[in-house]
Amino acid sequence: MRGYRALVLALALLVVGVQVVSVGRSQGFAAPDKVLILSTTISGGISSTEANEAAAKGFAVDIVDPTAWSALTPAQFSSYRAIVLGDPTCSGAYSAAAATATATTWEPLLNGNVII
Repeated sequence: MRGYRALVLALALLVVGVQVVSVGRSQGFAAPDKVLILSTTISGGISSTEANEAAAKGFAVDIVDPTAWSALTPAQFSSYRAIVLGDPTCSGAYSAAAATATATTWEPLLNGNVII
């Protein structure tokens, strides 16, 4: 149940600005200039609202598909300052299946604010 609650918290609905889940390392925060976005949770790829807002705030943006997301290791997730899971149609009709399936990999790394 903990994993499900964390996933629900991690699903960020973007209304204004970039809303993120902070990911940290045990030795401090990850590099402050990188944001990871799951491609199936946004519309428009690098031109999406989420990616544009992150870039405008000075973040480098990595958008990965579900296959690449599923292959990420804890160390790779830790290299990001934030994870962004958007809502591409503002209707909840999107696929965060890769995030759900790998929650045990990235959930323990959550450190900081969770914004929905």
